[in-house]
Amino acid sequence: MRDSTLSRKHEPPPGQGPTLVWYRSSRRGSFLGALWVVGLVCFGLWVSRGFDFYLFGFWQIWLVILAGATLGFFIGKAENCAAGAEWVMENKVWVRTYELVKINAYPYSNTLNLHLTDSGDRKLEISLSRLQDDRRIWDYVYNGLLHSVVNNRADTNALARRTLGLPKADHNIG
Repeated sequence: MRDSTLSRKHEPPPGQGPTLVWYRSSRRGSFLGALWVVGLVCFGLWVSRGFDFYLFGFWQIWLVILAGATLGFFIGKAENCAAGAEWVMENKVWVRTYELVKINAYPYSNTLNLHLTDSGDRKLEISLSRLQDDRRIWDYVYNGLLHSVVNNRADTNALARRTLGLPKADHNIG
């Protein structure tokens, strides 16, 4: 679950325009996710021990389960993303989308990661699915990607061009 209420709005990076779109993970969603993990781990332990509950009588098991749930809560709660007209930010890392010099895509787990580098040598590695989860953020970012390839001749790899429909930059023009 995501929270895009005005009170949770991101501050823009220093010297950049205003934050236009944003989201943060909701506390409720992170809590429910942590509960889901606890249930899944308990079920897995129960099944792996032959449907016997004796293992749950040990306090050490509950300590490990609670520690895992707490870690999952804070990892889930950390998910956030914001964009302005010419920048995108995940957590505190950001790039100027209209000044990109490198746009590369790499497979990671069940999604693609974009590795973006701008002319100020700032680098952002972000999951493509995280950007596309919010259509408004993706629209701002994709316009910047296209501009950077067409006007700035940003370097791209074949996977980025194929997946995102980006043209190949022609370095011989001008």
